[in-house]
Amino acid sequence: MNHLSRISGIQFPFCRHRWMDRMVILAFLAVLFPGSLYAGKGKDWFHSLDSLLEIRYYRGNYDTAYVVRPHARVTIRNREGLSGTGMTIRSTMDGVLQTSRLSADHRFVVSLGVSYRGLSLSYSLNPAKLRGIYKDFEFETNEYNNKWGFDVVLLNTKSLSGTHTSEGEVQRISPGDIHQVSVYLDGFYAFNNRRFSYAAAFSQSYLQKQSAGSWLVGGSFMGTHLSFNSRSTSRMMHADLRFIHIGVGGGYGYNFVPGKGWLIHVSALPNLIIYDRSRLSLDGDKQRLKYRFPEMVVTGRFAVVRNFKHTFLGTQVVANYSADGSKRKLFVSNRKWRGRIFFGVRF
Repeated sequence: MNHLSRISGIQFPFCRHRWMDRMVILAFLAVLFPGSLYAGKGKDWFHSLDSLLEIRYYRGNYDTAYVVRPHARVTIRNREGLSGTGMTIRSTMDGVLQTSRLSADHRFVVSLGVSYRGLSLSYSLNPAKLRGIYKDFEFETNEYNNKWGFDVVLLNTKSLSGTHTSEGEVQRISPGDIHQVSVYLDGFYAFNNRRFSYAAAFSQSYLQKQSAGSWLVGGSFMGTHLSFNSRSTSRMMHADLRFIHIGVGGGYGYNFVPGKGWLIHVSALPNLIIYDRSRLSLDGDKQRLKYRFPEMVVTGRFAVVRNFKHTFLGTQVVANYSADGSKRKLFVSNRKWRGRIFFGVRF
């Protein structure tokens, strides 16, 4: 998967001199704004733009005793990520309990990003996709700042596989038997945004100097369509499962600073499902998922960051879990997660 997001300038580690900095940045801006650099006084234009970006970069209503901007114009960051999805489906048909446990192929992505004064450009690729091994489609984008943030994931997969158990008989579900199309969206707002920074943990565009926490409010949307065309399980042929969840809720996040340069982030945001539309069609037999209060979509986040003078490294995990329906009739639990390790340089 290729993923392009945000816009930025560049400065490379070997650019030790001001004239080299200018050449690299001007070359990058020339790609973004062709012709602009060559009309009039390019040098003055560059200094004016750099001054405006600097003002924008440091502007913000935050307590500098707790949160600060890194004193660097350029950040270069490498990320390596792994993500996965899975679900469990339990249904009772004619008094017979059936259970399916499914998971899709994991996705591994390598990305490189550059940021200049807070404007960023990143490029991601999936090596297995290039080799033709990974055939699913997954797109994700996210944004984290001190006040709010969101995650969006689009998934189209035919690699779901696992087991189907009915009356004590276990049958194998092979890749290609099930087609899943899903949309995941969750967002949040942090109340204590002057002293608590999500961006310090997840985008490294800020630094958390002292420990602080914040109450969160947020919402989520999840839509999934599963079509079963199984050749290996007779009971799951010509089946169709659709569900839509909309939830709102609140939670808490905490940034713990155990020592200079260290940051440990933990947060949880449970959302109560306020709208639920789910149904299963199996061999012409249709049934709705019975609402079971409280049905929840829970998003958890965890990160560890180590900042040095000009470099930083760390890891982060985001996980979503939902469960709805009745275990006595039809029950569906859904899991989505991603983990990253990263390393970056600031100048």
